[in-house]
Amino acid sequence: MKSIFSYILNLILFLVVVSLIMFLKLVGFKVSSFIGKYIGLLVGRFHKSNKVAYSNLKMVFPYKSESEIKKIIRGMWINLGRNFAEFPLVSSVDSQFIKNNIDNNDLEKLQNFLKQHPKIILISAHFGAWELAPKVIEMLNMPIYLVYRHLNVNLFERLVAFLRGKYVSGVIPKKVTGARKLINILKENEQAVLCMLMDQKMNNGVDARFFGRLAKTSSSAAELSKKFNIPIVMANIKRIGDSTKYQVNIDPFITTIPTNNEEVLRLTQQINDMFEIWIKESPEQWFWVHNRWPK
Repeated sequence: MKSIFSYILNLILFLVVVSLIMFLKLVGFKVSSFIGKYIGLLVGRFHKSNKVAYSNLKMVFPYKSESEIKKIIRGMWINLGRNFAEFPLVSSVDSQFIKNNIDNNDLEKLQNFLKQHPKIILISAHFGAWELAPKVIEMLNMPIYLVYRHLNVNLFERLVAFLRGKYVSGVIPKKVTGARKLINILKENEQAVLCMLMDQKMNNGVDARFFGRLAKTSSSAAELSKKFNIPIVMANIKRIGDSTKYQVNIDPFITTIPTNNEEVLRLTQQINDMFEIWIKESPEQWFWVHNRWPK
């Protein structure tokens, strides 16, 4: 009985979300993002995960005042709301939109790097306008594969995979079947940009420091780099203020390939350290509601 009720509830929610997506497609990207801002603020006003965000921020920034922390949380919900509303329309973003709204000067560095290294692992975080990254990189005419965490509700899993599949060469869920697909791509393809979000807690991850505390961290990017001799590129798309203007940031390329477990751990730590730099610069653009440091 409980499973039937849960299915009906998920179906109703799914239909509401699909209806909202259809509406957002009608009004366009910028208006959708503006609407998303207020959806984010509304959800954030009542969502219980505010406690997690507050606790995380107090731990990371003990010197910040209550008003500063509340301002960061408010900014986070605005960014999340905008991302939520922008996501269904990412596939409609064209070269003219990118030219007018995205500072992508750093892409030239990546383009030159790809001429020498046609396979790379591109790492980012739930930071800024992260869903836009694969679409912008698509301009380089490279096959892009997106690794993502599988959603628990099948209806939403299929919807998200469908939306992402419109602007990447393939979507790869983080599970056994996905791992096989990923390995085949890296073995058989001559060119590939493998996009991974690496800031999430992993129950079976390695211990790496993140803002001064040990946190279970995925070492999969470093392991893949070691196994397939592929360099790592760290990049983000930062939102400029509270707007639909963005900036692509490509960090110095990590061309030193790990050769043993110790070097895998060192590289995993290096990735966390870079995330810290991003987040300290624009804390309101990170996903503070994630329980990154469970007690």
